[in-house]
Amino acid sequence: MSIGSKFCAVALIATDLHAQSNMKKYARIFVSGLFLLSTAELALTISAVPAFADAMADARQAYNNKDYAAAMALLMPLAEEGNAAAQFRVGLLYKNGLGVAQDYRVAADWFKKATDLGNEDAQYTLGNLYIDGLGVEKDYATAYKLLRPIADRGAADAQTSIGLLYFDGRGVPRDKAEAAKWYRLAADQGYARAQHSLGILYDEGDGFTQDYAEAMKWYMAAAKQNFGLSQSNIAFLYQNGRGVKQDYIEAKKWFLLAIKNDDRRAAQWDKDLSAKMTLEQIAEAEKRAEEWRP
Repeated sequence: MSIGSKFCAVALIATDLHAQSNMKKYARIFVSGLFLLSTAELALTISAVPAFADAMADARQAYNNKDYAAAMALLMPLAEEGNAAAQFRVGLLYKNGLGVAQDYRVAADWFKKATDLGNEDAQYTLGNLYIDGLGVEKDYATAYKLLRPIADRGAADAQTSIGLLYFDGRGVPRDKAEAAKWYRLAADQGYARAQHSLGILYDEGDGFTQDYAEAMKWYMAAAKQNFGLSQSNIAFLYQNGRGVKQDYIEAKKWFLLAIKNDDRRAAQWDKDLSAKMTLEQIAEAEKRAEEWRP
């Protein structure tokens, strides 16, 4: 049996966890908004630009004060003058709807301008907009064209995006071995989403060598970074006794941790599991979850 639809998660994280069956469920990530920058990351990118110190410093201060309109007012003149870094940040403000009405089309236009000037952050973000079809028509081939050079330069997030495109055959021929190669490049850098995706390959074993021990290894690496989707998948390994001794207490512990880390469907999975447990088992699982540290 295989998993159905995919999903995407983070910054503007759009998550969609797909359950294969009552006994075999996995959290899957598809590329998309998962990799677009969050508002916190936006603050960091603004603070990281040494050039145009005064305007950027003022924009950073305005942003930190949640005065997004002021940040936009400071960045826009620079963007209109052709400054790629400012164009990228203006695009992020439009994408996230900060200081302006959210407008993916306008955001994409600014990302295109910055990409044409060689801004890699804009190129990466634009590639994921093409995957999502946000502000542009979905175009996986264009997304691949934008993301592949960044992945080749060693960026873990872009490598994960490329891996996911190969996994699903979007814009490229479906090739799980190629997907695994890109996942591993990013996973070896400690990138949680890649570690999670690599775990799925080993967990599923659909056209790939199934190895629950390897799946657990990579899920655990991501789980230790508080990646909720991997924590749910660890829970399923324990719940169903795949590669480990069946253990409802451990399974519930991991579902509780996943809930804490924003895996939205984990609450229902936890509820279903709890119906099979004694009150003593539930109490022990809650204790373990409370005491767990990465």
